Amino acid sequence: MKKMGKAIFKKIDFNLFDGFNLLCFCLVCGLFFSRAILSISCVLLLLQAIYSYFKAPFKLQQSKLVIAFFFIYACYALRILAGGENLAYGLHLLFNHALLLLLPSAFLFKRKIFSKLLYQIGWVFIACASLSLSILSIQVLVDFDAFVSAVEASKNVEPVIGSHHSNLNLLYVIAFGFGLVTAEKENRPWARLLLLILLGLMFFQLHLIAFRFSVIAVYIFLALYLIRWLLISNRKSVWLALFMVLFFAVVFSFVPSINARYQNTVQDLKVFKQNKNPNFNSLTQRILALDCAYKIILRHPLYGVSPTIAEQRMQEQYALNSYLLIPENRVFVHNQFAYFLLCFGVLGGAVLALVILWLIFKQFTTKGYGWILLPFVLHMLIENTLEKQITLAAFIFLVLIIQKHQQTINATN
Repeated sequence: MKKMGKAIFKKIDFNLFDGFNLLCFCLVCGLFFSRAILSISCVLLLLQAIYSYFKAPFKLQQSKLVIAFFFIYACYALRILAGGENLAYGLHLLFNHALLLLLPSAFLFKRKIFSKLLYQIGWVFIACASLSLSILSIQVLVDFDAFVSAVEASKNVEPVIGSHHSNLNLLYVIAFGFGLVTAEKENRPWARLLLLILLGLMFFQLHLIAFRFSVIAVYIFLALYLIRWLLISNRKSVWLALFMVLFFAVVFSFVPSINARYQNTVQDLKVFKQNKNPNFNSLTQRILALDCAYKIILRHPLYGVSPTIAEQRMQEQYALNSYLLIPENRVFVHNQFAYFLLCFGVLGGAVLALVILWLIFKQFTTKGYGWILLPFVLHMLIENTLEKQITLAAFIFLVLIIQKHQQTINATN
């Protein structure tokens, strides 16, 4: 018994229990379940990194990614201060975007990370997503008929525990991507089998809860990922995987909730095309919000309008052209790139958009892990991803951890 205990003790990798590693795991859990845990984890990550730096000083390396995040924050600060309107709300916005300074600084003071940390973060992401999806699935199945009726009315299920559905939409796709990349790299047969089972379960649960973005983004991700494998190696197993995806897509289309979401989406598009009453169609309202923002951009092409009054300017434009929308359905623009153009002008918005896309696609050289960032591009087309604490934190953290992982691998080779 004593020998068995020693053998188990020797197999434990105590790097897992490093303070920085544990705080990274807490941050991921906070993304799914608690904004408070997320905020505390971000602050403690910086403090732990600074402590490690003063304990074992080293020459700080210039990081283009860190500079890019600082540049984005500086753009926000300058635009808000230059606008000079509603500065109290402007300070609130700058506080919300402080993660653009906080997390990059933490990774700046961290010389290197544990080589398996990104792999372990992937498992934590998958575990949190599986737990969150299971809770949502139970919540849906308690009164499934009422849920299907809500989907038909263009509504989503709100989780009893954890983040808002608009954030979970993105996090589920990232977790699914982590699962695919980890399964590709996993050498242990039992772990790979477990991953494939969890991915299959997640795939079904996403259809059950019928989050429109999550389902569409997962199919896009799967298609691009499998096409990539076909280009690398024309294996029969890849063709089989592609066939299985198409097969299950057909099978799951008969799930009442996803069928209701499909019918609702088609109806949304018909309403927009035929210029009918859009008050009961969320997708149409978002398309009209883009048109509303476009008209404001045309009037302010150079500098845009300050982020502090952007929503006010949108409501003023709605007053000129309501699109038949009642006041409570006159939504703010839901597109990160359109938001940049609205608040920073054509030139400034284009620069910020290019910086964001550079931050994402630069990581595609990182042996598969860059694919995890692809859902952010899709999400930015339907949400203001960087204006929400949860999705902003996820974006900054994953970009930085992937880069630091690559630096650690390069240093050990």
